[in-house]
Amino acid sequence: MSRTGQRDPDTLGGSTAGASTDTTELDAIYTIKPTNWYKSLPYGFSFFNREEGRLNTSIFYLPILPSNINVTTQFATNIITTLYGVVEEHSEVRYYDIDISGTTGIAPRWVGEKKKGKADKTVISDGRGEFAGSGVDLGGFLPEVANTINQVKDAIADIKNSLGDGVKMKSGVAATSSGYAAFHNFYRFLLQYKKDAAGVSKLGNIQRKNHPLQFLNYKDGIKYDVVIQSFTLNRNAENPMLYNYSIKMRGYNLRNVNAKPSDQGQLSKLGLGNYKGQSPFSSLTKAAGSAAALISGLL
Repeated sequence: MSRTGQRDPDTLGGSTAGASTDTTELDAIYTIKPTNWYKSLPYGFSFFNREEGRLNTSIFYLPILPSNINVTTQFATNIITTLYGVVEEHSEVRYYDIDISGTTGIAPRWVGEKKKGKADKTVISDGRGEFAGSGVDLGGFLPEVANTINQVKDAIADIKNSLGDGVKMKSGVAATSSGYAAFHNFYRFLLQYKKDAAGVSKLGNIQRKNHPLQFLNYKDGIKYDVVIQSFTLNRNAENPMLYNYSIKMRGYNLRNVNAKPSDQGQLSKLGLGNYKGQSPFSSLTKAAGSAAALISGLL
């Protein structure tokens, strides 16, 4: 039996084989693959920077499936009570509030971003590597954890002595494939997106062609254009090796996960499609600051 959780997301299609033929109108919103209900499929983020001339895509699959996903659909509905009845005001669904939380674990499968057209060896865990030694700095650990590590070091020394010098030992987790590395790679990936979206990166003067960030949900076969509102790190002394995260984001433009990137039609409708670099609000703030400095100098 194949391990569906280990499949490469790039090979996951949006086929609706086996679906009912009575869902044509629903499929116009997004299609589903009914057999996905018993499969473990990945989640991730797709980042498009401002680089001109091609789609410079980076995808970061969440190292471990989120432990919680909460999607709130904001139905733009208003009900007004009048003297003779009730008036309903309806608009189309504009956005979705998405909260996800989970951990990067200790030895996750996905540990780095995957760049389009490049075979990056740091994307998938290298698995077991040669044991590098038992030297560990215990300065940052609690006494209970330090005692446990010391016991492990003594056990390693006993095993090495009993096996002899000719036997190479293997470590359970390579340093570059740990949950610690995966968490920081993921965090830096999101910071890179924010820097590019804010127009303060080296590509800040290039006009954007695509929305910078998408949230990919291969389990349900959908994706959203999203903005990150907050990112929370949670660690505790009971599990010092685990990095827990919580992400709040707002998404819109719900569509199939394999749909091609759309142009900046949504931003154009908001009047933001043709701006380069900083937003118009940032430009106004800068101009106001310069004016204030000029007045202060005259006074």
